[in-house]
Amino acid sequence: MAVHVYNNQRKVKIVRGCFDVAFETALRIAGHADDDVEVTFVSNAVIAELNAQWRGKSGPTDCLSFPFAPDVPMPPEVRAPLGEIVISLEQAAAQGPIHVKDAAAGTDPFFSEVVFLFIHSLLHLIGFDHETGPEDERIMFERQEQVFAAVMAEIS
Repeated sequence: MAVHVYNNQRKVKIVRGCFDVAFETALRIAGHADDDVEVTFVSNAVIAELNAQWRGKSGPTDCLSFPFAPDVPMPPEVRAPLGEIVISLEQAAAQGPIHVKDAAAGTDPFFSEVVFLFIHSLLHLIGFDHETGPEDERIMFERQEQVFAAVMAEIS
């Protein structure tokens, strides 16, 4: 298992490696301990471009998921990653812990929000989708709360 993190933004200062344990714990708790994921931190400007290009929506969003294309040829000895997660640290810092108000008591709100966004995106990569109907939304949101609570309990 590996989570490869790339910081391609300069708007929000972070300590290198500060999310590694939380991201790897989330991957394991979500049942994908043997899989690889790439995470790229970007600015609002970059994620707004991606949001327009891939979703047809204007403006920045907090996170996006890009599953690995299964039709891309890979050597047999190389395992394909689940995909790439793109998180706007600028957006995460601006919105604060809007997704985890109660679940992250006693932790840094920015840290909690970024971990939550990673989990949300990870669930998309492994097949969950909250935009396909109310039942799918309920299932995904329930699972992300379970994974988030388990991650935060384990790393604290």
